[in-house]
Amino acid sequence: MIDSDKTQEAEMVVVVWDNHSAHLTRAVEAKAVVLGIVLVVILPPCSPNLNLIERIWKQVKKSMK
Repeated sequence: MIDSDKTQEAEMVVVVWDNHSAHLTRAVEAKAVVLGIVLVVILPPCSPNLNLIERIWKQVKKSMK
């Protein structure tokens, strides 16, 4: 979760999200406006090379084999 005190100190907040449907709701958009998030970058579907967490999960899965 984003600390609203820290967002007030930033000049601009950039959020990079995958294309999960929960990230694209009106409620999330409204909260972003309240927190002062002015730019949201939504990654295209099926882009694991652009999504850091997908790389991490790949390593986790590999280590469990």
